[in-house]
Amino acid sequence: FPSHDSKCEGESLTLNVSAQGAIQSYQWYKDGSLLYGETGTMYAIGAVSRANAGTYQVEIRGGCNSVTSSAAMVTVHESVQLVTDLFDEYKCSGEALTLWVDVQGSGLRYQWKKDGQPISGATASQYTVHSISSSHAGVYQVEVSGHCGNVTSSTRYFRDGTNERSC
Repeated sequence: FPSHDSKCEGESLTLNVSAQGAIQSYQWYKDGSLLYGETGTMYAIGAVSRANAGTYQVEIRGGCNSVTSSAAMVTVHESVQLVTDLFDEYKCSGEALTLWVDVQGSGLRYQWKKDGQPISGATASQYTVHSISSSHAGVYQVEVSGHCGNVTSSTRYFRDGTNERSC
């Protein structure tokens, strides 16, 4: 009988079934709906998409009876993609600084860095300093990992804006 599987978008998927006896036919189903033309011991997709996620079963007919396999749950995870990147910031001392990114994907984990070094506890989609000072000036970026890949934001600078604008 087919087994559960977890794939990333774009990967191939193959479900197999084996049976004994006088087998006359196989018929595959997804979420209870007939998959037309899928009548072999194997069901394959060259590059899965989110639409391929679901429950698959195969009905096996032989002689006077039929049996339906147990359900195989197929999960398709979204690839990690950066949607909105960081931008440079000018702030005055004492103001709040919030850096954020918008990332698509499954099972996302974030790690913010300043000047290439991980910032302790900065593991969310945004990083906030409530009252900045010149010690916060530097190069920031975030690394995001997920079920299906990793992405690193552009490096962005936070500068003390006292000289660039009226504070």
